[in-house]
Amino acid sequence: VLERTLHLYLLQLNPTTAHWLRMPALFVIYGALMAGVFEQSGRWIGLRFLVRKPGDAATPVAYALGHAGIEAWLVGAASQAQMVMFGLAANRGELESRLAASGAFAMVGTIHAMLAQLSPWLALGAV
Repeated sequence: VLERTLHLYLLQLNPTTAHWLRMPALFVIYGALMAGVFEQSGRWIGLRFLVRKPGDAATPVAYALGHAGIEAWLVGAASQAQMVMFGLAANRGELESRLAASGAFAMVGTIHAMLAQLSPWLALGAV
C-alpha cells in the first residue's frame, strides 16, 4: 500500500519526477531501489515486532529463506498457470477474443511467440 502510494505520487502526480522517470535507465534504478527499500523495511518490521526470540541467529535466515522461497514459488507457479491458460485458450481458438475482451489485444503476437517457445523442460525449470 505504501509503495503503491509513493509510485502514484512520483510517477503521476509530481510532474518533475514523472518526467525524469520516463527515462528507462532511471526508471529501472528507481524500481530496484524502491522494491529493495520496501521489502527490507517490511522484513525488518516483521523480524522486530513479530518474532518471539529476537536473539536467535537462525530466525532471520529462516525468515529470509522462507520469504524468498514462497515468493519464487508463487511467481513461478502463477506464471506457469497463466501460460497453461493461454495455451488452452490458443488451442481452442479463443486466445484472440479473450485478449481483445480484456483490452490486451496488442499482446497476441507476443503471447503466441512465448507459447511457441514453451517446452516441458522450460516449464519444469520454472517450477
